[in-house]
Amino acid sequence: APPGHKGSGQAAGVSFSIPRNALEYWQDRARQAAVTQLELRSRFDQTFLTIMDPDGLEVELSATAPPDRDPSIVSLNSATIVESDPGRSGKFLADVLGCALAARKDGRSRFMLMDPSNTGIDIIAAPGTERAKLSRGMVHHIAFRVADEAAQNQWRERLIAAGVHVTRVIDRQYFRSIYFREPGGVLFEIATDGPGFLIDEDADALGTSLKLPPWLEPIRESIERRLPVVEFGSQ
Repeated sequence: APPGHKGSGQAAGVSFSIPRNALEYWQDRARQAAVTQLELRSRFDQTFLTIMDPDGLEVELSATAPPDRDPSIVSLNSATIVESDPGRSGKFLADVLGCALAARKDGRSRFMLMDPSNTGIDIIAAPGTERAKLSRGMVHHIAFRVADEAAQNQWRERLIAAGVHVTRVIDRQYFRSIYFREPGGVLFEIATDGPGFLIDEDADALGTSLKLPPWLEPIRESIERRLPVVEFGSQ
């Protein structure tokens, strides 16, 4: 695929939470792996390191979790969308998805999900910016999780009542999904937690073989032939 064209109406990046004492570890890790990294920066009182995916996607590591001897990523901190009309998208996040505006500075607004995850969605204002063209090195969509199909159906009804075009419930074997777009064009998903990834293999075997849903089994050989070899390195 050709590289994507960045612009408005796109999910532009992702931020993960790491322990507050882990920034130096991740700087050293990126340096040893020859991964491009930017200088440490701060936003909304959060210090973060930006590292660059090989295809140009910016991945932020925010030092927001309690200090720990384990430097691993703890959780999702926030996702970022770029909008030519940030007010319209912000109103959608607040009025339809129930998010709360938590901070606003330098053309960026942070909305927080009203749940225990403490996860944010940032909107970057980019008036007059050409629309993004989705391709390689770009985020396809932002997914939200719900406990079960009953909760998912409640959200689907809520979205339809708000005049949002939402898909039917789609069976992904390991979870169920619905999709819709916010006013600026970014694709959102609401997915169920279940039935989960243990329906066809044990926890100890996760990631050791390619599992496919029944509708893809007839073309398994073709899929396997095109997949790159995955090599697991040490921490």
